[in-house]
Amino acid sequence: MVKAKIKLKTKQFSIPRPRDKFLWHVFSTKKIFKLDSFLSGELYLARLDTFKDPLEGSLPRRNRSLLDKAPEYAKKYIIDAYAQAVRQSFATCWHRNPNEPSNYMWEQFGDRHDGIAIRTDAKQMLSAAVPFLKLGAAHFGGIKYIDHRRALIRTKNILRAQFVVRLKYKEEKEARLLLHTYGPFGSTLVAYQGPRGLLVRARRTKTTPPRREFVGGYKRGKAVVVGIEPKAFIKEIVVGKRVVDSIFQTVSQRAAALGISCRRVR
Repeated sequence: MVKAKIKLKTKQFSIPRPRDKFLWHVFSTKKIFKLDSFLSGELYLARLDTFKDPLEGSLPRRNRSLLDKAPEYAKKYIIDAYAQAVRQSFATCWHRNPNEPSNYMWEQFGDRHDGIAIRTDAKQMLSAAVPFLKLGAAHFGGIKYIDHRRALIRTKNILRAQFVVRLKYKEEKEARLLLHTYGPFGSTLVAYQGPRGLLVRARRTKTTPPRREFVGGYKRGKAVVVGIEPKAFIKEIVVGKRVVDSIFQTVSQRAAALGISCRRVR
């Protein structure tokens, strides 16, 4: 009975959708391959368990303490279900800040201003995920930052935990596009193609007994790649203060070839 209840939890999930006109993805010039992906029409969603925060998608401490009142088998099942949902969820994260990325983002993600920022808006994020949003396999929402030791989150849906992040990351001011294969959605998404081939693929787990699960179609299951129209998706490219002129000129030329604005940070 507990198992059936958990499996149904991804179906009715909803979250308010951001309407921001300024959403930023900031990265170092050492990761300029990310720019190649965007300009080639690829939006990369990484599996949640590859994120830097090991608590991504997990229940806060207070929620877990409430499980102590449940039978041991039920407690284990619920915790394992949340862990499984993390392994079957993929996200792209964007910084919500008007006009420019914050100095914090340039420092932390833009290699102290030796980086690049891609700007899009909420409308384009939704456009990239339209078929998956309609299926209920994708969600776009703002992150809530919590004290993971003291906060108690709603657990009516297993995906709720994937839109809360520890307070230490609050300066990221994140909006997240999440695509998941948990529950019944993997068997539907496996029919979709992305720019890199299959959007997701099926595999058998090493558990006893083995079961079928759906993972990303790219990077050995660790990523999903969704197609975008670069000229529409990328509103502008902003280059950090410390980026050398040769890289700035190369980025500017590549952007101009697609009709995309490129400038240095103000």
